[in-house]
Amino acid sequence: MLLVAVCLAWHMSSVAAFAPSALRLQSSRTSSLCARPTVLRLRPGHILRGSALRLADCDEPEGGEEAPEPFLYQGPLGNRDEMETGFEIQELGLTLMVGKSTVAPGRGLFVALADEAGVDRVELPEGTLFAGYSKVGAWAVSAQGDKAVAYAFEDPDTACVCEKELKPLIEAVATAAGVTENITAGLAGHLIFVDETDTLGVAPDAAWPSGRYFIPQDTPDPADITPANLGMLCNDLAFENGVCDSEEAYLAAALEKDVLHLVWRLAEKDGVLAPTWPLVFVKRSVAFTNREPMEIGISYGFRYWQGVMDAEASAG
Repeated sequence: MLLVAVCLAWHMSSVAAFAPSALRLQSSRTSSLCARPTVLRLRPGHILRGSALRLADCDEPEGGEEAPEPFLYQGPLGNRDEMETGFEIQELGLTLMVGKSTVAPGRGLFVALADEAGVDRVELPEGTLFAGYSKVGAWAVSAQGDKAVAYAFEDPDTACVCEKELKPLIEAVATAAGVTENITAGLAGHLIFVDETDTLGVAPDAAWPSGRYFIPQDTPDPADITPANLGMLCNDLAFENGVCDSEEAYLAAALEKDVLHLVWRLAEKDGVLAPTWPLVFVKRSVAFTNREPMEIGISYGFRYWQGVMDAEASAG
């Protein structure tokens, strides 16, 4: 039986949580300047994770064309008996688990088919909501720790979530209910403009006084892990020091190994769109057939790893 998941409920309420013992029964960073996805242009020595999903890159098949076959995910295998906690996400037909990462110190996020009779394959279209990143945290003017998320856009086609829909940033600013400011000032912390080539652009406003980095609250106790904060436990599976030593090599590896991406949820506040919390989406159509947990990855971006390598080289 094939199960195609279309969308995860926005409040992520249809989940079943498992204690470590229940999971066993189912078997019948480095730098203080790290921040996850952003489209902010990087200054030398400034390490930021990832780049934003662009809806313009997610083209629908033209009339009469069939959608491409979903990519069959094959990630590093984990041990179900060693998972700390897990959740069966009914809308996805998957069980998401947290355990020791196969690629990095600390935890990682793992995925397996849910224990549902007759289901031997789950397909998730690109743009499917996968999990939350974290609702609980603090805003800061500089990145802290290795899970910080930068709130910064420089492409109007960047995907965002607004009014429970995944849409291009510029469409969200132009159509969101309650946004009373002119579109050029309708996005908190940013300037929207037309450049010298008559191309619409967006850039972070350097004069914005508020913190631009969301620092999620850590979850050392497995009891504090929920579907709303699973995303911050994802690691980048694409980078191997000495192997992915070029952007081209990294992007090729990320295409195969990292199927998730962070997207900002925006909402109206004081007449403009403002950030609320990051969410994790599927960035390419993917299929799962594994019943044992496989670690699943999220792209940090080659510039992040280049910054890490440069910092290590300077320190060494």
